[in-house]
Amino acid sequence: MAVTTELIEKIIQSPKAREALDNVADVYGNDYVALWMFEVSGEKIDWLNEIIEELILQLSPVTATWGALFI
Repeated sequence: MAVTTELIEKIIQSPKAREALDNVADVYGNDYVALWMFEVSGEKIDWLNEIIEELILQLSPVTATWGALFI
């Protein structure tokens, strides 16, 4: 991230939100509402990425975890 502010450090925890901030004007670094919008959106994208990665693991019998329920 090119510019960081105290407010950014306080609010933004999501890796995807930090990536998104790299693509917008620096003026959003002090905008409380915009930063929370980035954070919430980033959290949802992070969550979706986790689900997709887990789903891909379930496609192979070697890496699937759901099969262990039937042993």
